[in-house]
Amino acid sequence: MWRDAPERPRFDPFDHWSLLAADLHELFGIDTGDPVVWERSWPWLRSRVDAVMSTPPNRILVPTEGGYEIRLVWRTRTQHACYEGVTR
Repeated sequence: MWRDAPERPRFDPFDHWSLLAADLHELFGIDTGDPVVWERSWPWLRSRVDAVMSTPPNRILVPTEGGYEIRLVWRTRTQHACYEGVTR
């Protein structure tokens, strides 16, 4: 885990399914609407869900009144929703 990242939240993929489906398609080309995908094993899908959640965040340097600070920017929609509480 990244040293400066918050603790990984307990994650249920169905809580943010539309975001997870978009991330799986963008990162791996997985179309969750394709019946062939549902014939795959749960460990196969779980490894890709884990990859979505464990993608390291980008760090950006942001100017502040007192200088600069480093902020984390999540690289997947699902991470953003889980860590920042954003839902769509």
